[in-house]
Amino acid sequence: MEKKYGFLSLIKGFITGISLLIPGISGAAIIFSLNSYDDFISGIGNYKESKDKFKLVVIPILIGIIIGIAAGAKLIAFLLTKYKLQTIMLFVGLMIGGIKTFYDRSKMKIDIKNILIFLLTVLVFIIGNYFISNKIAFNNMIIKTIVLSLIFGLSLIIPGINTNKFMSLTSASNIIIFIIAALLFIYIISKIVCYLKNKYQMKTSIIMIGLVFSSIIINILNINHIAFTFSYIFTSILSFLWGYILALNIVNE
Repeated sequence: MEKKYGFLSLIKGFITGISLLIPGISGAAIIFSLNSYDDFISGIGNYKESKDKFKLVVIPILIGIIIGIAAGAKLIAFLLTKYKLQTIMLFVGLMIGGIKTFYDRSKMKIDIKNILIFLLTVLVFIIGNYFISNKIAFNNMIIKTIVLSLIFGLSLIIPGINTNKFMSLTSASNIIIFIIAALLFIYIISKIVCYLKNKYQMKTSIIMIGLVFSSIIINILNINHIAFTFSYIFTSILSFLWGYILALNIVNE
């Protein structure tokens, strides 16, 4: 049972790693959509109380992410060149399916207050994403590497934050600093999120759904230079449904 659970986490990590190569797709949003977010966060942030989660969820996901990034680079480059809309819609379907599953399991109460929290989260994140510059200008390479490691750490913990536009700025010579700083930031941010989830569980969950939903909207708004032919739209719809069904099935394993 443990081997099966660990292998499933490895597959989820692989999917997450591939998603990090796609502009606009957030790694944390994919982890959330694959129903591993709570275990991933608690396995890091509450390590002493969640050693099994760290072993069966965190480590396999991180290994899967590395494999996904290494193995999927050329494949994603090809898909984004030839089948950009289909590729993006696959992950959009995955995220929507994940939101549905999370909502069904959490049995959230729908009221005015929660709706306002959700809408405010979506509005603030989309506006913030619009105004934040895509370029990070630092003359000092070490400082730049640390800032990029913070962004990478955030992308694995906070849904909606994407690293694709920034990772090319990290030089190979600073990869050790990047890895160490990224792991440290992942731990610190996980501790903060665990505290918020324990203290304000419902509100934090609503905000997380809002962030994932914001990521979906941003991805759809950023779709451009697409030939909207019937076959292209049809295959994109099929790709969306495939992602949606995948989310519903993989989270129930």
